[in-house]
Amino acid sequence: DLDWWISGRLFGEHYCPLPREAVGFWGGELKDRLQGIREGGPDAVGVLLMALLDSGFGMTVAGTSSPASGGEHLISHWLDMTAPLQGRGTALHGAQVGVGTLIASALYGMLLDSDPGEWSSNLELPSEEELKDRYGPYADEVEAELRKKTPEGSEDLLRKLAEAWEEVREEVAGRWTPPEDLREELEEAGAPTSPEGIGITYDLVRDALLYGREVRGRWTVLDTAYLVGLLPSRADEVLERAFGREVSRRG
Repeated sequence: DLDWWISGRLFGEHYCPLPREAVGFWGGELKDRLQGIREGGPDAVGVLLMALLDSGFGMTVAGTSSPASGGEHLISHWLDMTAPLQGRGTALHGAQVGVGTLIASALYGMLLDSDPGEWSSNLELPSEEELKDRYGPYADEVEAELRKKTPEGSEDLLRKLAEAWEEVREEVAGRWTPPEDLREELEEAGAPTSPEGIGITYDLVRDALLYGREVRGRWTVLDTAYLVGLLPSRADEVLERAFGREVSRRG
């Protein structure tokens, strides 16, 4: 729920640690059962279901899905939303979110490595033409969501993040799991860890990284990356870190 926590620091949004603490209880239990999850063992699947239930309870207590839905989910939502417009299918929600989690982890790692003195915001609204080209009949709804979190000028927001950076960096560093560790865990559990694994091209996952922030008015690491200038120029580096190999455009 780092995205939610950072949103609280930037916008004063209510944050509650209880959902994270409840789900965190199951982290070690799940890591001990990755092979069992892969094989569909009853004990492992039972623990997974309990973790999912606690996640649902946490969202209910918080009154929002923010504790369990950040930038990784927006990547998945973007793939789902654009699928009928592009005439393609989708993968399982959890599989897409797993790939999105690798991307979010890579972004957080690059954020930790960044220097506030070198930040330069790229946070701005796309043109109406761009939104219509990407979303067709949904363009107006997308614009309405995007306006909820995209100020006319982002300088004040960037300054606020820089002033809180010591606290933010400590919080992120204390919770961050590197993408290479996440890949190992996903692979052991039998989950996909690449664009090909969820049936999409490199270009498409790159678009999801660049435009996923547009489909919901919730602040996530995708927005933070634009705010500090990591995106769009370093998108290829993000994906290389996420998937652990040099990636190239596949059309």
